[in-house]
Amino acid sequence: MRISKRARANAEAVAAATNRSMSSVIEDAVDAYRRDIFWRQYEEGIKRLRLDAEAWADYVGEQESEASALQDGLEPE
Repeated sequence: MRISKRARANAEAVAAATNRSMSSVIEDAVDAYRRDIFWRQYEEGIKRLRLDAEAWADYVGEQESEASALQDGLEPE
């Protein structure tokens, strides 16, 4: 895999500062980016869903019905 000189320098700096391999630094960065993309897409989907009143009401109704299924009678820790 080829990366820019700037990206390599940044990865080397983080690896040195954290006493980790460049591979693990890059893996963590890619994982963080993937999570970021997931949550941005999720938030965009929720925004679109809110624009459709009927779909939003269905979504909220599902959330409420599932919430009661999660009540197991245990006290929060």
